[in-house]
Amino acid sequence: MIGAVAKAAPDARIDGVILQHMVPEGLEIVIGARIDPAFGPLVLVGLGGVLVELMADSVTAPAPVSQSQALDMLSKLRAAPLLDGFRNMPPVDRDALARIIVRVSEFATDHADKIAELDINPVICHGSNTVAADALIVLKRT
Repeated sequence: MIGAVAKAAPDARIDGVILQHMVPEGLEIVIGARIDPAFGPLVLVGLGGVLVELMADSVTAPAPVSQSQALDMLSKLRAAPLLDGFRNMPPVDRDALARIIVRVSEFATDHADKIAELDINPVICHGSNTVAADALIVLKRT
């Protein structure tokens, strides 16, 4: 791998490295938002990671949502029983996950004039540990 990089960019200078801790295995969730021209800001939650397209298990609501609305969105997922723990996985902290949904919905509402969509996928949930592993914000074209 290093040889390939050296060939591709022989004059590159490396000033340091970034180290990041490994996120433990957990339930992968997607949290996203988009600005619909007819309905305005919408927030989405569903199974994340590679299961997004495969399982097509998501719930969408107009943004912003409250904590109780976010919890209700989680309960409407077909995979909601996975949130309660499965096999050796601990139950997901639903309140913490719902707070992230609320914040994403508020962000989408507050910046509806600037963003087209945003996607946090996956949010890896393992008990009370909830980590966003990847995120993307797409700006509106001007």
